[in-house]
Amino acid sequence: MRPSKPCVPLAVCLLVVAVTQLVTSPRAIAADWPRVEAADLALTKPRIDPAADAEALLWDVRVTDASNLDTPYTVLAHHLRIKIFTDRGREDQGKVDLTYTDKARIRDVEARTITPDGRITELRGSDVFDRTIVKADGIKVKAKSFVLPAVVPGAIVEYRWLEYRDTFANYLELGLQRDLPVHLIRYHIKPLAVRDLGFQMRTQSFNVPTPVAVKKDDGGYNLLEVQNVSALRRERYMPPDSAVKSWMLIYYADLATADLVPQKFWEKFARSFYDEYKTRLRANSDVTAAARRATADAATLDAKIAALLAVIRERVKRDDLAASRRRADKDNAAGDTLKRGNGSGDDIAVLFTAMAAAAGLDARLALTCDRDDALCPSDYKQPYFLNTMVVAVKDGNGWKFVDPNNRYAVDGHLRWQQEGPAALLLDPKEPAFVEIPPSPSTYSTRKRTANLTLSEDGVLEGEVTLEYSGHVAMSNRERDADDSVAERQRRLTEDLARGMPGIELTDFVVENLEDPAKPYSLRFKMRVPGYAQKTGSRLFVQPAVIQRGAQALLTEATRRHSIHFPFAWSEQDTITLQWPADYDAESTETPQPVVLNNGRAAMYAPKLVTDNSAHRATLTRTFFVGGDSAIFYPVDAYPPWKSFFTQVRTADDFTLSLRKRGAGANAR
Repeated sequence: MRPSKPCVPLAVCLLVVAVTQLVTSPRAIAADWPRVEAADLALTKPRIDPAADAEALLWDVRVTDASNLDTPYTVLAHHLRIKIFTDRGREDQGKVDLTYTDKARIRDVEARTITPDGRITELRGSDVFDRTIVKADGIKVKAKSFVLPAVVPGAIVEYRWLEYRDTFANYLELGLQRDLPVHLIRYHIKPLAVRDLGFQMRTQSFNVPTPVAVKKDDGGYNLLEVQNVSALRRERYMPPDSAVKSWMLIYYADLATADLVPQKFWEKFARSFYDEYKTRLRANSDVTAAARRATADAATLDAKIAALLAVIRERVKRDDLAASRRRADKDNAAGDTLKRGNGSGDDIAVLFTAMAAAAGLDARLALTCDRDDALCPSDYKQPYFLNTMVVAVKDGNGWKFVDPNNRYAVDGHLRWQQEGPAALLLDPKEPAFVEIPPSPSTYSTRKRTANLTLSEDGVLEGEVTLEYSGHVAMSNRERDADDSVAERQRRLTEDLARGMPGIELTDFVVENLEDPAKPYSLRFKMRVPGYAQKTGSRLFVQPAVIQRGAQALLTEATRRHSIHFPFAWSEQDTITLQWPADYDAESTETPQPVVLNNGRAAMYAPKLVTDNSAHRATLTRTFFVGGDSAIFYPVDAYPPWKSFFTQVRTADDFTLSLRKRGAGANAR
């Protein structure tokens, strides 16, 4: 849950300045484009990466902080010019999605293609359309989309657009690396003049080999340039982009704290944040009474936390939109939230903290990062990364962390994105960073059970149950929450069809989507024509049905980034396979177990039991990753991890041979 930024004084100061700085667009969209050099048009091979299918010749962005009367905004004028070298580059770069958030607007999109012979084809305005893109974990973003015209290998494509954001460029990310190599990156930045008010725009670079120089530019802009930047290489289970790619953060710094050493900076920041919330944390009589009634019969810390969460979930609905319409200084105390029955994520975290304190628990608000977006080392002196608010409750000599807004966990368990980094406890006297350990592999489990029948013509059919718990269940619930049952069935069918073409699912049932106290379950019947291969008197069948056709989890020959598993997890499969009565299993061999670091880091243990008298085989499969809750590994640990997953994939592909009874010994 993302808290509001503790930047009220800065916002006020910027607004005072902004009302005197009425400006128009930093550039009007003109009919002419910047000159294209003949050498760029004649370029036939990549200059930075010989294997590149396309390279960006120019990535130019003009950032202007401004205001229209009393409404602050930022205008970003983007221009991107790309050289296409191959058909794959044409496919990858010919379709464009300009994504934006609810607090931004995109206007004045222009694009054109210049073919190698110099012919220019302009994009028609009617060919630009709005759409919604569904990304990983079901996240939806808006986009202006278009297909560039007349794109061929050797062509140059370029497009430009204006982006308006409903806020100042305070904590604005400027990318210095793309998914393709870039010849020249230019940012022109025009901040507000607020130094006299105690603030100044500053920059902080991340993962940049050499410092980026900033120099004065025309029109009150600052210019920074970077040349010959390699493409960002993405790998499975890598850290978040912000932890590996080159980028820069621009923000307005309070000059009174900007130069403090990290420890003093964080102490001052935590106290300031606490002061902003302390009046909201006071429990009135209603909050105190509700907390004490809820925990009257709770004997343990976990029971008390569960009881308090039950009250909040019963009486308070999260409504960030309604909360945004209220004044920041009105009706946002813990008692107001309980009385009103709705509140923002911040409001609910404050209410839980106040109720916990009223019940006699030592509870504090805490800030941490979303590990899916960024890591947050404490030596950065950068509160931008601390964008998630949770609650820390004293547990003996340590702390138990709770997310009251996580409706997909019965006990307020943190999402996996909040585990691993340190959290900053908002204590008025002794603020401190406290590590949040990842959950063990036993917390997040995939359990698959199937009772299947194989016919003599190779058709496999039967009943399947998929059960998910812990972080696996939370991720699936978040993804599926707004989808229909039909949409979930379609997605699962497509997933299974990769290994079982022609699969059909019927009697599809979803269970416990809204009940985190129980495993999230999918039950269905499936039918797969031609699952087993029939050769003469033999049937060849793969018992590891769910894993059929899956790829190894790590496949690259080499690795550039460290390994960051999202969370530790385990798998438990029980597959029962009934075959035709006149067939016998020829072999009872079971694939060998596979272990990593003596079974501490990861383990795979299959077991196949065949019974010819009952015409049945039962495969049990046990698997886990993240023993000792370890989920982060350096680059040099990649070879053994790759070997482990490769061996698991090979073992899952093993085949059981069934021979028709009475057939000759040499029958094929």
